[in-house]
Amino acid sequence: MLLLNENDLKIGFEIGSKAQRLRELTAAGFNVPAFVVVPTKVVGDLVQAKVNKSSEYNNLLVNLQNEIDEKLPTDFYAVRSAALIEDGKTSSSAGQFKTILKVTKETLSEAILSVVDDARLKLGNDFRFSVIIQECIDPDLAGVIFSRNPTGGREMVLEYNHGVGETVVGGESVKQIKFLFERSYIHKFKFSHTEELAKLAREIEDIYQWPQDIEWAIKDERVYILQTRPVTSVKEANWQGIKYLENELKNEDYYYFEQTTLAETFTKPRPLALSMLEAMYAQGGPIEEAYKKCGVKYFATDQLRMFGNELFVDKQAEVRSLFPILGYKKFNSQIPKIECLSGSFVTFANQVALSFMSLAPYQKLNQRVDELLGVNLDESDSLEKKWQFFIENYALIFEVNLRSQKALTTLRHLLKNDATNLSGLLNYDLPQLANFEQNKFTYESDSLVGNSVSIDDKSDFVETGNKSVIENTKQFDNWWNRLPEWRRHGLSPYIKKARDYMALREKARIASVCLISHVRRAVEDYGEVVFKEESELVYFATVDELVSESISLEVCKQRESQYLDNQKFSFPVRIASFIYQDENLSQESIGLSAGVTEGSLVRVEDLDAVSGSKILYTKFLTPDLTQHLDKIVGIVTEQGGLLSHMAIVARELGLPVVCVQKPLVEKSSISINGSTGEVSYL
Repeated sequence: MLLLNENDLKIGFEIGSKAQRLRELTAAGFNVPAFVVVPTKVVGDLVQAKVNKSSEYNNLLVNLQNEIDEKLPTDFYAVRSAALIEDGKTSSSAGQFKTILKVTKETLSEAILSVVDDARLKLGNDFRFSVIIQECIDPDLAGVIFSRNPTGGREMVLEYNHGVGETVVGGESVKQIKFLFERSYIHKFKFSHTEELAKLAREIEDIYQWPQDIEWAIKDERVYILQTRPVTSVKEANWQGIKYLENELKNEDYYYFEQTTLAETFTKPRPLALSMLEAMYAQGGPIEEAYKKCGVKYFATDQLRMFGNELFVDKQAEVRSLFPILGYKKFNSQIPKIECLSGSFVTFANQVALSFMSLAPYQKLNQRVDELLGVNLDESDSLEKKWQFFIENYALIFEVNLRSQKALTTLRHLLKNDATNLSGLLNYDLPQLANFEQNKFTYESDSLVGNSVSIDDKSDFVETGNKSVIENTKQFDNWWNRLPEWRRHGLSPYIKKARDYMALREKARIASVCLISHVRRAVEDYGEVVFKEESELVYFATVDELVSESISLEVCKQRESQYLDNQKFSFPVRIASFIYQDENLSQESIGLSAGVTEGSLVRVEDLDAVSGSKILYTKFLTPDLTQHLDKIVGIVTEQGGLLSHMAIVARELGLPVVCVQKPLVEKSSISINGSTGEVSYL
């Protein structure tokens, strides 16, 4: 016997995982075209006989042909590779080996030898190769379905075309549909087989307990499964996160959560940090007070949501907190639209207040922040008193943030088509702005820990000044000098205002670090008394539990255990019951810090393993990234804003930073332009 067929489960023969999976799918009842497999030993014997010009060579070919005729009688064959290195969990070798379709009986031996010879050239000394001989389907439609998005999302991705599937896997023009499994029915009028293919994909995924890349064909309305292999770009943490979300969201009809720039500050918050954040957003809290100072009516909503250890914002609740008539739910839209008329007056009034927010209070705010920085914080105060002092003063810090954002938005609007140069403009050395405000800090930096308002942030404190200079300014010089004199003159006061507010915001940030460090010292003192050697458990209590002294060792240990278990999850930046179409965005990426550079795109964990110039690829611009700046030439982030601490530091160091809307290929060589946001593969 030279061949194994789909029902032959005898051991002792080596076959590639592609063939093995076809055998498993057939046994599970899926409609797989009939096939036989030439195992590695037989392929090896055939190659050896050919190389040695043995008389057995022709006998082997004849016997192989006869056995195929007997076990797989058909008009046309597909001869496909099944290398032992193909279709693994971490490496697919997709498309690397030859496939020959519509092979006749007369050309079968020639096709087998052609596929084998192609593999010998590519595999060299590691030649372990089996061959699949399969009934060739002449399909009406063919394509590929990924049971999960290969970029790590929960949605399925379906690509199809008329004719053979080679047009799809070969990268030719195809039709694509993205959808969540439970909403595949929505697309049945676009492509009638969507539901059936989605069901088959989910069933195959359940067998292998991993996202699958499945090739299929349809002939006379019947679906055939041609191949399945693991989606290699999905990491274990992504897969665990997908399964977690499916369980968490199974009873929710509508949802739209996003990791906004808030997650840059509160990165994987422990219960204490989360409870503090919730107190800031609560009714009567400092955020409501700050909006009131700006003439805006704020409605406290339950807009924070934790998935695993990661913080998300409920976009529906967020928009309703300021604009009650708007929402995303009714139209399954990624852009807020009018959903009701109740609250129209408040919505209109808030839009006017935010649009015409005054920047005049700068001097008054600057004075108040200086006074806050000059306060002599009493270390003997109780934890409750320190926390209350923080809450009372955070409204000032948040108001500075609001007005700083308004100053930037105004400048961006005035720049219009030149808005891509905003990040460079904030640090560019302009003679017209020689008298703009400089930071004057009065605080003890030795007593500060962290760079943000999160009590979890224990990174080394980094002070940013106003150097007003960026490196690699040639391109920026050309742009600024091309502007008419009247336009430069007209922009200058708005640039000055934006810079003044950026400097003030940095001062307010340092004030917030002073306040949270003050609270942290009291918290850690309390933890050492209550938990002794396990003092870090104090971060798994809530602020109310600490203030009321109703803390429980057992409860904190349970929360810590759950937190550690949740570390295995990784989530996309958006979780929605509809497909968020990035391609509809007006701009795919934006520049956060000017400059042009190129290098290998690597995550933090790979920085030391990769040589040469490196561009850090990160999910958020978290403050702790400052410790890696000496190893990189630029940053690409999936979420980030011009006001984030890391963006400010990067601009002052002349380190280009780009925020992208679509995932990039890790460890690829890229070029980034921090002014325009442009990203190019080299």
